[in-house]
Amino acid sequence: MEFERGGVFKARLLVEEAPDNTRYLVNAMPLEGTALHCMWSGQGVFAQLKDFPVNPGENQQIIGIHPGTVAIEYYPPYMRSRGPRTGVIVTYGPNFYYKNPYAVHNPLLLVGRIEEDLEELARIGLRIRRQGGERMRLRLPE
Repeated sequence: MEFERGGVFKARLLVEEAPDNTRYLVNAMPLEGTALHCMWSGQGVFAQLKDFPVNPGENQQIIGIHPGTVAIEYYPPYMRSRGPRTGVIVTYGPNFYYKNPYAVHNPLLLVGRIEEDLEELARIGLRIRRQGGERMRLRLPE
């Protein structure tokens, strides 16, 4: 995972907990979108990405989402009046409770964990909150 204004992170994929969604995510890579701050949910950033398949029942979580969590934000077809709605959320702090104005308790689908450089991830989250969106890229390591 790379951020346009600096910051590169490796995430451990949760292959055992989310075999379908990690496979779908990897098959869709490389992915790129504008990372924005999660104003409704707290300490996290999200990027709307190209639509890719998901298993909406796999490894769901709403509360107890820890810093460094990488999750798919999925909106079911009946909520897609403005087109595809698949994105990735990355949490950077402990004050995160996923909610949004369209589906208050739509669960996140957990697919990965960033386990190193969480202080740097928090600095980037605050940078995006204060300075606005920036490009975020997800790719497999070379």
